[in-house]
Amino acid sequence: MKRVAIIGAGFGGLAASAILAHRGYAVEVFEQQAAPGGKAGNLRIGDWRFDAGPSLFTMPFVFEECFRRAGGDLSTAIQHEPMELITRYFWEDGTVLDAWQEPVRFAAEVAAKLGDPAETVERYLKWAKKIYDTTADIFLFGNPWDPLNIFRTAGWRALAGIPFIAPFTTMDRFHRRYFRDERTIQLFDRYATYTGSDPYRAPATLAIIAHVECAIGARNLRGGVAALVRAMHAIAEKNGARFHFNTPVERIIRTGARVIGIATEEGELFFDAVVSNADVTHTYLSLLQSESEAADRYQRLEPSLSGVVFYWAMRETFPELAVNNIFFSRDYRAEFEEIFDKRRCGYDPTLYVNITAKFDPSDAPAGGENWFVLINAPYDDHQDWEVEVLRLRETTIAKISRMIGRDIERAIVHEEVRTPRTWRELTNTNHGSIYGISSNDPMAAFHRQPVRCREHPGLFFCGGSAHPGGGMPLATLSGMMAADAVTRKLT
Repeated sequence: MKRVAIIGAGFGGLAASAILAHRGYAVEVFEQQAAPGGKAGNLRIGDWRFDAGPSLFTMPFVFEECFRRAGGDLSTAIQHEPMELITRYFWEDGTVLDAWQEPVRFAAEVAAKLGDPAETVERYLKWAKKIYDTTADIFLFGNPWDPLNIFRTAGWRALAGIPFIAPFTTMDRFHRRYFRDERTIQLFDRYATYTGSDPYRAPATLAIIAHVECAIGARNLRGGVAALVRAMHAIAEKNGARFHFNTPVERIIRTGARVIGIATEEGELFFDAVVSNADVTHTYLSLLQSESEAADRYQRLEPSLSGVVFYWAMRETFPELAVNNIFFSRDYRAEFEEIFDKRRCGYDPTLYVNITAKFDPSDAPAGGENWFVLINAPYDDHQDWEVEVLRLRETTIAKISRMIGRDIERAIVHEEVRTPRTWRELTNTNHGSIYGISSNDPMAAFHRQPVRCREHPGLFFCGGSAHPGGGMPLATLSGMMAADAVTRKLT
């Protein structure tokens, strides 16, 4: 029986392990943390439960296909349902806008609250859908480095559509062609942060994310993202994958360039293939100790933004808020200049507040809520995060209290905090970046690490820092692609 090692139990590693074990390989997963999930961990503070990282469940068809390939059924593994209201947006001028799941209703809400015509919003979303239809087969579900893709229908369509998908126009510049109100522009510019990027530099092609969220839609997960992690871990174990938790991989073993195994504190272990769900840069520099061109290249690429997260156990409920909430900064451009140019959090930051207890009351005690508060932050570059956290806490509490008209500090019972340095220490991500490299370059899709490592035969990659990118569905797709690539090699 062929043996496969998987380094890391994030979404990519879980997907790859479940599928490869189902196909009959002897799969062993090595995870440095005590539980699966990677950045998508589960956090408890007393009677309050939190998703430690990602919170929005989109593209459920990706997970359905993953479970199908692993011999399972997603519908019996987790409980989820469409969100009627995806996000509630707040501005300092008192405007509150509800982004409804239904596109026509959402467009009407924008027209009523922000003034940009509903027809314009609907036309924009149709353009975003066309980007998705044009590019998804190559850049999400396929291999953009495979010359054979060019000769397939999807490849020709993607090439022919390059001028249309606006890769050399920034998101912000393109949105100004559609919308007149600064608040509408800010709302759609925000989707750049889903890839850890700056809307004033990232290509307009990232409007694909608006289609994924606003048209394909988002869903509520009973038990949060942690329930999905548990389900993927369970099917991998059921299929025979063995998990080694609290077991960091110290290095990848090579003979010349070829990868033949891994080493942990327990010794050397040899495998027919190794899949790294660890950060790409960490894999090259620390695990491979490689001096290859690829290793040098990833050191030069700009890391994505990171985040400071406050986990607040609240003893009160806040009917003013939805499950997902955004409190915008007054000057969005200045905020991103501070993050990417000055390497510090904005002095008037945009805040994301996720409260899963509004959907699943078991996530907090009666009369309370679980607040996950995310603030966009630069990657870790020797900043004094203790000082930053103190400043951000004061700013965040004052901002939310002012914008909803309630003193929130008195409701905070317990608190935990994670910073870019925390993310780096927990998951070995490059400088604590959440999404690998940024998409501030129109060629970013081609800069990402392919699933199959050309420099080191026998090594494969998956996860948010590899192709096709960050976020739960894309990391899962990368794990599915890695499983297929390993199967082709070992068959």
